[in-house]
Amino acid sequence: MTATEKPKSYTLEFEEKTTPVMVYMASGMVWGEVVHKEMVRVSFWLRAPIPPQIITVYDSQMLYTTGNNPPSTFSELHVPVSEILALHILPPAHEPLDYDEMEPNRKMEPVTALAGAFRFDGKLRMATSSTVKKFLDVVKENYTSLYDVHASQPLRPNLKPLHVPFVLLRRETCIFSKPA
Repeated sequence: MTATEKPKSYTLEFEEKTTPVMVYMASGMVWGEVVHKEMVRVSFWLRAPIPPQIITVYDSQMLYTTGNNPPSTFSELHVPVSEILALHILPPAHEPLDYDEMEPNRKMEPVTALAGAFRFDGKLRMATSSTVKKFLDVVKENYTSLYDVHASQPLRPNLKPLHVPFVLLRRETCIFSKPA
């Protein structure tokens, strides 16, 4: 740590690491670092058989969806997973994608997902014989994967859209649309 670096608000235990994330909620967006076991893939975390109930975001900032205030800074925020509309890893950090690109009979279908005050333009991975409607009728997981995503907040046009390879979206809180 250099003299200008601020000390971290957490201590890593054996076989733990941190990953920078962006968390989207109805009240705003939070970015910072999550601490997790080295073998855990954050991009799959919320789709795991036993997901966490609360995610702690360290050295975090929160930007509210309303108003034009600067971000609020927190040493740690404990976010209930039930409040998370979307989550992704912040570039330049990355993880391998959760599918085999060579898998037959799959396609990437362009969609727009609206979650609260946020817009996610990306692609759903589905069977070649499926449609967005059929896919959404069949999927039962709480979180759906969206790939090659541009995330934006239309209420704050001054915020540049963020391009990420992968986003987890809470299916029941999203409105999906096929691009016009």
